[in-house]
Amino acid sequence: MIKDPHTAQIVHYLFEWAALATGLFVYRSVRRKNGEPGLLAPGSFAVIVSGLLGAAAGNKLAFWAENPHLWADRAAGLGALLAGQSIVGGLLGGWAGVEIGKKISGIARRTGDDYVAPILSGLSASPC
Repeated sequence: MIKDPHTAQIVHYLFEWAALATGLFVYRSVRRKNGEPGLLAPGSFAVIVSGLLGAAAGNKLAFWAENPHLWADRAAGLGALLAGQSIVGGLLGGWAGVEIGKKISGIARRTGDDYVAPILSGLSASPC
């Protein structure tokens, strides 16, 4: 157990980035195995970016909805609102973001199966 808060935060961020990198690697591998275009293909990139943005927004929105007392607590400050996370919000926001990205890119096929293994591998690489 790391007792220094600053060191704990750095370690936490390193594991978060490792989880993201693991998920991205698995996603890329799944797409390559299925013969689908690369990550930077015109439609694919838009879907990935919109999914990440949706996950980030959903993550915070769900945390804020779960903790309304932080809105009124001026002593907690902006840092308390920015620090919180919600896995449920992240998953829902990511799903909504992917659907919006697919709509914008004109992708009509199902893509959910492409995301199962990357999400599970990213979650397993994450410390919390």
